[in-house]
Formats: sequence, C-alpha cells, structure tokens
Amino acid sequence: MKRIFAIAVAAILLCACSYQRYALNLSLMEPSYINIGISGKDVAIAYLESDDERDTLFSNAFATGLAQGIERDYFNGKNVIDIYRLPCEVGEDYLETGGMEDMVMEFDSDLVICLPLAEFSGNKISQTVYLYDAMDSLSRRRVIKKLGSLVDGVDLGDIALSMGEDTEVALKPNWSAREFNLLYFDSGRNWYYAIYAAANDKWDEAVDIWMPYVTKESPIQKACAAYNIALACFLHGEHSLALEWLDFADGCTELQESGELRNLIKSYGRAG
Repeated sequence: MKRIFAIAVAAILLCACSYQRYALNLSLMEPSYINIGISGKDVAIAYLESDDERDTLFSNAFATGLAQGIERDYFNGKNVIDIYRLPCEVGEDYLETGGMEDMVMEFDSDLVICLPLAEFSGNKISQTVYLYDAMDSLSRRRVIKKLGSLVDGVDLGDIALSMGEDTEVALKPNWSAREFNLLYFDSGRNWYYAIYAAANDKWDEAVDIWMPYVTKESPIQKACAAYNIALACFLHGEHSLALEWLDFADGCTELQESGELRNLIKSYGRAG
C-alpha cells in the first residue's frame, strides 16, 4: 500500500512539473515571391523622368499603379506611399546599392523602389524595377523585370498604370496555414486565461499574463512563459525581440518548441 501511494504521489508531482501543449492554428504571412516583406515598413517609390513627355507619363503612371497595389494588399488601401521624381541628370548611379542606400536616408524609408526609364521597342515595353530593403540583413537589393505592350486605342498612362499594378503581384504576400503550440500548466487558472486571450487574438493580454512567470523560481515555467512571449513577438513581426525571448527560455531549460520556433524565425531572414 505504501508503495502504491508513493507511486501515485510521484505521478502527481510529475504532472505538476510537466507542461501541456495547446495547438493554435493560424494563417501566417509568408515572404513574397521575391522574398521581400513589406508589412510594417515605410515604403517610397522613386522614378526617373526625362525631357520626353512620354517617358515621364509612363513612369508616373507605373509608379502610381505599383503604389496602389502595395497599399491595397498591405495598408488596407490607405494612401501611405510617397512617390518621388528624380531628374534625368542623376544617371544610373542611383540604381546601385550605394545610391539606393542614400535614398533610404533621404526619403526616411525602410524599403525604396526605383524605376529607371522604361524601354520601348516597337509595340513592346520593358520596365525594370529595383528594390532595396534596408531591414533585410541578408540580401537587400532585388530586381524585377516587367514586360508589356502598346495597344491601339488604349492610353499609354492606362497601360502603365495596369503594368504597375500587375508588378505588385511579385510583392504580394503568401499565406500558409501553420500550427503553433502554446505551452501551459495545470497549476493555475492564469495559464488558461492566457491561452484564451491568445486564441482570441488578444496577444497583448496574454503577454501581460505570461510576463510575471518569467520571474518565478521554476525554470520550466520561466522557459514556457518566455517561449509563449517569443511566439507573440514573432506573430507581430518583432523577430529580433522574439529571438531574445527564446535566448532567455533556452537559458532556463531546453524546450523542443524553442528550437522549432527559432528555425522558423531564421527562415524569414529578418533577424539574426
């Protein structure tokens, strides 16, 4: 009888120290086709103009269409992207990495999109689009080539506007269904309250509940709370902060979920 009682007590203590997993299914915004993330960034578009009215008309309309497409998909249609004109005297140097870095500073933007003059050959149009992402530590400069055609009876500005909007497809976010685990314990109602808040997309409330646990004596509870906070940071685009919380969790104890989340964050190429 004493042996049975001792085993039962040990089982209870083991459950009290073990964490549980709550599966949370979310639609996650993945990097775009050209692996550029725009959400939460300040974007500026600059186009080169010349003495030829056709060039300026096309460039302005293309830039406008591109801005409208980005604003529709990332900023709920709000007019937040500034469009700048560059005189032809600047030449092609502004398309090099150093020139685009300067524009990031000049326009106070995170992502700068530059448009040189379009190339016309017969009824064919070719527009090159240069992008510089100052927040990407891996590969900041990218290039897109957009092709179009002149159509009889269709205004050049309308063609350019449509081409600009179509170019935005390469920047459009991809969505994927992913399952994440929230970690909790059966030792108190606050863990359940935090899961309920997170499941209802009230992450700030959930973080407020988890935060006191990172100062508890139990290493496993500290690690689980820190992991949950890291997940909240990641889902809100704060990737560097998420990695810091994972570092804290790993310093408390080893969690399988921590390594999985760290690998996912690094696959986005936005932080360390």
